[in-house]
Amino acid sequence: MKAERCNFIAMKFAVVGCGNVGTQYARMWIQAGHQLQHVHFRSMPLGTIEWLGHSVENIALQEIHQNADAVLLAIPDDQIAAVAGSIHSDAFIIQPSGTFDLHQLAHHNKATLWAIYSIVKNASIDFQKIPFAVESTSEKAKETLHKLMEKVGAPMHNTNQTQRELAHLTAVLANNFTNALYQKALTLLNENQLSGELMLPIIGQTTARLTAMPDPTLQTGPARRGDYNTLNKHLELLREDPQWKLLYQTMSDIILQQNEHRKL
Repeated sequence: MKAERCNFIAMKFAVVGCGNVGTQYARMWIQAGHQLQHVHFRSMPLGTIEWLGHSVENIALQEIHQNADAVLLAIPDDQIAAVAGSIHSDAFIIQPSGTFDLHQLAHHNKATLWAIYSIVKNASIDFQKIPFAVESTSEKAKETLHKLMEKVGAPMHNTNQTQRELAHLTAVLANNFTNALYQKALTLLNENQLSGELMLPIIGQTTARLTAMPDPTLQTGPARRGDYNTLNKHLELLREDPQWKLLYQTMSDIILQQNEHRKL
């Protein structure tokens, strides 16, 4: 272990943006032994600020690259190109979006580092278990990114733009859409004086099944069985909510067809 520690090289990094991703990536790198050099937060005054338990300089964007091995642009996708255009061309830029096209940036040394995870600022995240989709545009960028992530120990997957966009789509399907479904389920239960806790075991079971054996034959429910009486009863319960009724019918038809049943 001592020899391994001697080979470790602490990197200096800067952060633009103090939202969910900026906060968690910075925390990840600090915990891995790297040094937060400075930041650029528009919502805070320039000068020394306290962030993540550290005193750090909030400096002008044009100076953010100084004495930093990497600059993280943890900002909305539609701002990345414009903000990067204000940063010195010698800077190594890291952008964490799953959909932004890295090649829009003029910098020679740049990389994508997208955590395939729903990141919330104040949550405790074990990044060793979180897969990252990565892309680098130069050997220097690849080497620097490796040094930043080596001690983190997270699974790293080399991807191109098309692959990341597809992975991002699947993340929306598997996470964002299911969250919307959970919220609707909770609303229906609460409106009928039922506890949301009723759904927690089956939600946990679904996740556990997918983790253990992601097999489409594990699908259950009335559409899987071709139980049209139950499906029509559910549609009737949703009669006053046409958007959700249409969604229920559409999803049911998909499952019905997957199992060689006729559509509703």
